[in-house]
Amino acid sequence: MHRQGTRGTNMRMTEQEWLACTIAHNMLMFLHDRTPEVWDLPVGRKARSRKLRLFAAGCCRQLWHLLSDERSRRAVEITEECIDGRADHDTRRAAAAGAFDVTVSLRRMREQETVVQPRPPAPIRTLGELIESWAARAGTPPGRLGPEEEAAHVAFRLTAWNSFGGYEAAAGALALSPGAEYRGFCQLLRCVFGNPFRPRAALEVAWKTAPVLALAQAIYDERRFSDLPILGDALEEAGCTSADLLGHCRGPGLHARGCWVVDLILGKG
Repeated sequence: MHRQGTRGTNMRMTEQEWLACTIAHNMLMFLHDRTPEVWDLPVGRKARSRKLRLFAAGCCRQLWHLLSDERSRRAVEITEECIDGRADHDTRRAAAAGAFDVTVSLRRMREQETVVQPRPPAPIRTLGELIESWAARAGTPPGRLGPEEEAAHVAFRLTAWNSFGGYEAAAGALALSPGAEYRGFCQLLRCVFGNPFRPRAALEVAWKTAPVLALAQAIYDERRFSDLPILGDALEEAGCTSADLLGHCRGPGLHARGCWVVDLILGKG
């Protein structure tokens, strides 16, 4: 059951509701209402914005089949690398230009006339406003844009390096993905942000053995999320007794770069 929040939203949850929720925008709104000092981000608070950008990139990867142009896919890949300092901002800007060209080309194909530069979206002042705008679209057919054009725009928005770039990309991806894909994004949220009703699991120094660190780094770098159960085994062999850590490694569901267990092991926040 969702109850009325203090800001006029409808996003108070119990732990059981968080774990069972199938409406991703409700989960983000709950996090927003629960911890406004975290989610109303000014530009520059990189530690927290990293998680949301990686979540948005994970959403885009679930829409990979709609990103048929390699330039859109590259925009997602370069943004992920830039998040962790493996690509510079000039490279990201070049990828953004390529992704924007895709949106222009798709629009030209649709309109069969001289393209007009898209007008910038209306400014959104808070995450709450963004989530509410996307919630109104989620699960409904796209408007006059086709799904590939919508997806290309999402990939382009992910390259924006401002306090709402990740929010906008996540919002667009979620609005494009009703049904099973949309429910999958709830799994991604739980993978990246964990369980907000519990303190973050403690990681004993003794559990960070060479095999554990090597596996976690490979999973992160190479997106080898199918190896998470192996990571769970390595943690248990190292003496880990945390049900939360082991359960996440061995549990079902989608995973993304930014997984809270892998981040914890690698010290990424």
